[in-house]
Amino acid sequence: MGFTEAILPYFRSSGSHASLFRAMCLDITHDLDIDRASVWVAEGISRDLVLQAGFDRRDCSFDAGTTLPSAMHPLYFAELLVQEFIQVDEALADMRVASMRASYLVPEGVVALLDHIVAGPGGRAVVLCCEQAATGHRPWRDKDRQYLVAMTRLLDQALRESWKSGA
Repeated sequence: MGFTEAILPYFRSSGSHASLFRAMCLDITHDLDIDRASVWVAEGISRDLVLQAGFDRRDCSFDAGTTLPSAMHPLYFAELLVQEFIQVDEALADMRVASMRASYLVPEGVVALLDHIVAGPGGRAVVLCCEQAATGHRPWRDKDRQYLVAMTRLLDQALRESWKSGA
């Protein structure tokens, strides 16, 4: 959590969500030893998710702005409504993410994912997404989930302050 903790004072003074989200993605990929991490936000849990920041450790690249439409991925969004975590150990065989195969999972090489969903301030929903690429099977562990809970506590506190002030 080193990058995230380091950026928090800057975030509090600048309100730069992008910097905070990027730091979180760096920390998640490093600390969990995974290929990709991202932060998605929706204006409500059943609404489209918008990528705020994503980091791919394989080529050290960042991304943002992609939209995941709820209407195109009904099983995934149904899970978001009732689960704190969506754990997918074999992405190409799991029906909850089947609608993402051709457009996302296969092109990006994603074989496993672990998403942590939290209700944010003002009815917003935040999803921290962890992805393992085609480098092999990824069994998600309790400590992975515990780590994401700790990260969301940091994120929740920062975002409540920021979104309350309208940033």
